[in-house]
Amino acid sequence: PVRIAYHGSSSHREEKYWLRQIVEGVLEACPSASFEIFGEHDIYKHYRDLPRVKVMHPMSWNNYLAYTMTHEVDIGLAPLLPSEFNAARGAIKFFDFARMGAFGIYTNVAPYSDMIAQNVDGLLLENNIDIWISSLLLLIDNPEKRASLVSQAILKAQRLSSSLNVKLLCEDVS
Repeated sequence: PVRIAYHGSSSHREEKYWLRQIVEGVLEACPSASFEIFGEHDIYKHYRDLPRVKVMHPMSWNNYLAYTMTHEVDIGLAPLLPSEFNAARGAIKFFDFARMGAFGIYTNVAPYSDMIAQNVDGLLLENNIDIWISSLLLLIDNPEKRASLVSQAILKAQRLSSSLNVKLLCEDVS
């Protein structure tokens, strides 16, 4: 089975609705795929008729951090639709996915276009439903490629985290 996750907050309601066609297309083509999505009751209602989709209640940051440290997925999804909120986003989902042993598929916009090495430690895609479906199906069918993307994403996250920790330690000393 291939576990695919979308862990957006309530600020990403439009992305959760946008992903429905992608989730449906992947589930129809691939019986080994499953999805987990964070969402409120309206999101649960939007997805409840689909098999192998788990809609989880939102959680506090501390609980989410603990969850991602003990829960594994294979592929994380981070679509960003145009909005003022998304224009100010950081690349935190990259670290969330790596913490869960996954790589991500991201919309090809900042902050992800500035951080992801295309097809090395993640995928950058335009917000086109057919492209997201076909990319997911190709990755589901290619465990070696998934393993390579995960390995590189984790290495990058560790490298970036180490350099950030060194920087923070140096600032604490001065």
